[in-house]
Amino acid sequence: MRLIRRALKALVWVLGICVVIFLAAVWYYADMLRDKALSLERDPTVYDLRVAAVDDETITLEPVVEDPTDRWEKAGVWGLEWEGGYGRIKLSNTITKESPTIHQFTMIKDEPSIGTLVTVDGFAFRGDPKTTRVVTFEDVVIQSFVGNCALCLKDFPAWFTQGTQDPWVIFVHGKGSNRAEALRILKEVSNAGYPTLSITYRNDEGLAQSESGFYDYGATEWKDLEAAVAFARDAGAENIVLYGFSMGGAIVTSYLVNSEEQNGITGAILDSPALSLEAAIDHGAEQTYLPVVGGSLPRPLTSTAKLVAKVRFGLDLDRINYLQRADELTVPILLIQGDIDDTVPAWTSRQLATTRPDIVTYLELANVGHVEGWNMEQRLYERTVLEFLSGQTK
Repeated sequence: MRLIRRALKALVWVLGICVVIFLAAVWYYADMLRDKALSLERDPTVYDLRVAAVDDETITLEPVVEDPTDRWEKAGVWGLEWEGGYGRIKLSNTITKESPTIHQFTMIKDEPSIGTLVTVDGFAFRGDPKTTRVVTFEDVVIQSFVGNCALCLKDFPAWFTQGTQDPWVIFVHGKGSNRAEALRILKEVSNAGYPTLSITYRNDEGLAQSESGFYDYGATEWKDLEAAVAFARDAGAENIVLYGFSMGGAIVTSYLVNSEEQNGITGAILDSPALSLEAAIDHGAEQTYLPVVGGSLPRPLTSTAKLVAKVRFGLDLDRINYLQRADELTVPILLIQGDIDDTVPAWTSRQLATTRPDIVTYLELANVGHVEGWNMEQRLYERTVLEFLSGQTK
C-alpha cells in the first residue's frame, strides 16, 4: 500500500508539472500570437545576405544566416534592399538544393558595393508612382472616422492617378505594409487607363490607431476603405473595383459584407487574402517545430492559446473569419493565390472559390509564395488582372 501511495503521489506531481508546463507554453504562444499577428510594432529589417561580387550586369549574393529568405532562391523579379538603398534584381532560374550557396542575379536597377548586407524584398519598387514607375500621381487626403465619436475624423494620405477608362481601382495594402505594395501592378493598371487610389488606413505607421491597439484584420479597417470609396465617388467614379493584398484582402472582404455603401462596386481582386486569421494561425503552428522533441505545435496547445488570446487581447476569430460569410458576397471576384504560401494557407482561397464559383474567378499559381504572383508570374498576373478589369463596368 505504501508503494502504491508513493506511486500515486509521484504521478500527481508529474501531472501537476505537465499542467504547469502546458499552461506556460499556452501563455507563451498567446504572447507570440499577439506579437506576430496583432501587434502594431514593425519588425526591424534583417539583412540576411551579403554582396559577394558585382560586375556590369550581375550581382552575386551569399547568405550570412543559416536560413535566409527563400525569395533569393525563386525565379522572378525582386527588390534588393540595403541600409540606405534599394535596387531590383532578377533571378532567371530557380536555385536547386544541389546548387552552390552563392547565387548570381541580373541587376536591373542600382547596385550596392561588395560586402554590403542586403535582403531580397517582394515589393520590387520603393518610393512613389512617379519616381519608381513613371506614373503621374497626386497626393490626396481621405478622411475617415476612427472611434465612436463625432470628433474622431482622421486624415489618411493616398496616391491618386487619373485615367479615362472605367472602373476605378482602389488598392489596399497588407499588414504592416504600405502603399508601395501596389506599385508592382499599378503601372499596368494605370497605363491601361484606369484611375487608381492607393490608400492608407488606421494602424499604418504614423497614422491613427484602432481603439483595440492591434491590427483588426478588417473588423474596423473596412470603414477607412468605405471612406476611400466615398472619396472616389465624389471625384466622379461610377464603377469601382477593390484590390486587396493579404490583410488588405481581408479589409476588402470585410467591406463587402459589412458596408451599406456599395453602389458602384463592380468587383474585387484579392491577392493572397487573409480570409481567416484562425486558419493562418493554425497554418503557422503547423510550420513551427518544437526543439528537442520535434514535430509541430500540438493542436490542444494552439487551441487553448487562441482561447487565452481571446480573453487577454479581445481576439474574436469568428468576427474576422470571412469564409463563414461567403454567401453574403455579391460582386465578381478575381482570387489569386500561391500554392506554397507560408502565411495564408492556400486551402482558404480554394474554399472560397469552391463555395462561390458563381462569382469567383480563381488563379492558383504553382510554386508561388505569399503575395509573390507578380514577382514570379508577371505576364500571366498582369494579363489576368487587366482581363478582369475590362469586364467590370456596369
